Amino acid sequence: KKVRNLSIATSCYILGTSFGYEIGGALYNYLDFSISQVFIFQICFTIITSLLFGLFIKDVYKNKLELNNRNIDNINDTNNKSINPLVYLLLFSLMVLTVGQILINKYLDTYIIHIGYEPSTLGHYVLITGILSAISNILVIPFIKKLKDNKLAYCLSIFVFLSSILTFITFLVKIEILYLLFSTHVIYIIIKGLITPLEQNELSTYINNSNNG
Repeated sequence: KKVRNLSIATSCYILGTSFGYEIGGALYNYLDFSISQVFIFQICFTIITSLLFGLFIKDVYKNKLELNNRNIDNINDTNNKSINPLVYLLLFSLMVLTVGQILINKYLDTYIIHIGYEPSTLGHYVLITGILSAISNILVIPFIKKLKDNKLAYCLSIFVFLSSILTFITFLVKIEILYLLFSTHVIYIIIKGLITPLEQNELSTYINNSNNG
């Protein structure tokens, strides 16, 4: 269930981000909001949503002691698990990939507008790719999570390598940018969405009593 829950959480994060872009673009283009008004609206909406979650979400720590007692054997089993050297390479690759993703996202936000497209176009694009990524996440993760030990780490390494190749193609091939954004870059976004819950699950297998927080 851990991988499934991580997959659902990742999908919700992706969808939330995607709808944020869509709402912001729609407010700017269709309701004539200024950029500052869009940001103010998003901030107010975030505050209201956070307050609602704080008021109505269930107390997930209600049975914390019982759950800890139930899982103590599982935690102890991980104390003696040695870390695969491939994990260190994976961590470094994920760090580089995450830095690259942040730079790409911020670059695209301004580049799409700079070449003449409207903010609503950016919102539509992010929404479409977000939905595709969330659906792929939920459908594909159950099959990948069946891989054990080194196979999962190798799979993640391949995903990271493919992500770098797709990014290289997207921004260096001299074709209309939207064609590449809806082809190679969509595949990159889907793969990045798959990597997140899998790497979190893989790293969680190395917890022990001293670092399980």
